Amino acid sequence: MARQWVHRLEAWAPWGAGAILALPVLAFRYPPMGDLAFHESLVAILRHFGDPRYFPEGLYRRNLGEPNQLFHAAALALAFVFPTDTSCKIVVALAVLGVAVGAGHLAFHLGATRWTALVVAPVGLGWMFRWGLVANLVGFALWLFALPVLDQLAKKPSPKHALRATLLTILLYFGHESSMVVYAIASLILAIQAPRRWSSLAWLSCPGAAAAVLAFVYAVRSESLKGASIRAVRNVTMPFAEKVRELPGALLSLGSASLPFLVASAAAIAALVWSPRTGELPESGERRLLTLARGARFEILAFVLLGLYFAMPLTLSGSTLIHQRFLAPAFAILVLAVAARRPSPAWVPAFAAFPLAMLALKLGSFVDQDKNYRDLDAVLSRMADRSAVAQLELTPRPQSVVAPVVGAAARALAVHRGRLLFSFTDAPAYPVSVPTQFQWNEPVVRLSNNPYAFLPQHDLRRFRYVLARLATPGLEAAIVGAFAPEASFVTKAGPWLLFESNLPLVSLTERDEPPSSPLPESLAQRVQAALRAKAELGTDPND
Repeated sequence: MARQWVHRLEAWAPWGAGAILALPVLAFRYPPMGDLAFHESLVAILRHFGDPRYFPEGLYRRNLGEPNQLFHAAALALAFVFPTDTSCKIVVALAVLGVAVGAGHLAFHLGATRWTALVVAPVGLGWMFRWGLVANLVGFALWLFALPVLDQLAKKPSPKHALRATLLTILLYFGHESSMVVYAIASLILAIQAPRRWSSLAWLSCPGAAAAVLAFVYAVRSESLKGASIRAVRNVTMPFAEKVRELPGALLSLGSASLPFLVASAAAIAALVWSPRTGELPESGERRLLTLARGARFEILAFVLLGLYFAMPLTLSGSTLIHQRFLAPAFAILVLAVAARRPSPAWVPAFAAFPLAMLALKLGSFVDQDKNYRDLDAVLSRMADRSAVAQLELTPRPQSVVAPVVGAAARALAVHRGRLLFSFTDAPAYPVSVPTQFQWNEPVVRLSNNPYAFLPQHDLRRFRYVLARLATPGLEAAIVGAFAPEASFVTKAGPWLLFESNLPLVSLTERDEPPSSPLPESLAQRVQAALRAKAELGTDPND
């Protein structure tokens, strides 16, 4: 009876860990996910597509069938029952739960105790979660569930297994294209155990062939769908030493706690691996090497993926944060594979400390963002529907490859519809896009890396509202003054400032027009002038 109870507890442990990590997503106002509001705005457009109360005719078009859209499809289905923010949070919570349960499913397949899934589960609240890469998070969870099917295909190639693996390849494509690519790589490495027959090769090649076709078709189609802001992203590769330094953060995003947490995870698995692997090795010769390779196929996969983390660029063809996307699969596979076919000591339930520790370390960011989004709600309540909104991150910060775009402000589009200065409607993989003739590319390119290049005399004829985030109070008075007389200060809550244009506005479907030459005064010039004037008078700029 006691043994049965222990097995039952082990079976439910990944579900419990996943639920613990997913619960804050639903419990707080909005999760601390950088890009989630951008994704919610796309779901809101789809939910109210064609409604003239919110959008002029032709401003948006559907762009269905591209990769990375499974999250939006699931959230859209829920949006007919719940508000869009709740719908998106439910899908995110399910993805976080799916990472833990998927890791448990793969652990069982590999012959490892399901308790090891609790070491992998914190990744669900890690780097992908922090950046709000919701499609990546969904794709990662699906990938963990899909790997056993690929392994079964490699062991016993057959039409049935090939069909299942190919259908999962297509599902991963809609989850996230990078998950599909990693799945195709896995198909090559796991094939080391396949029988050496031509018929086997035909069935084994099906998932990889499907992935190659889907990737090629999208690569061709995406070129015509890229907006000017996407094309403006330059290709960058991060130095090797910097990738080494950022590795813990690129997995867990826990700041200074990332390295200790990763070291603790490695120590826990090392303690488990200290027990000898079950099973006997062949005596000698080529068969021994082949058997070793087959037995270590998942470890080989993990190190290949880790190698891609170090080899891939940071940005490529308009996509950003490329190399980091290979790290979570490498970590998960390495943890589960090295623990496979080992005895399960009585102390393994102590692995429950990992999701609990992750939750404790993340809870502060949930609390902070709860207040941040409640402040944002107060500001959004002062805005009108069907308006153009410019979101500006005015908090001074060092130059970075990643544009200083404040993601939370994209909720203005989810709540009031209309259009945004920065949105995902200019990226090729998303289910909604703005037709070329209605794109406002000039301000996007000008402001993406320098929000202080905002031109009040020009831009406030296009944008009714400016929703600015400012976490440096010393600049507030100068910024408020810099928007006058073209815009009026409406309200403030927390770090959020709202301005409304006083100028005649063009329509939401007006064609893009560059500013006049010479350029009118920029926000930066006005703020600097105000600060100089205050300094000369010897007064506090906030007085």
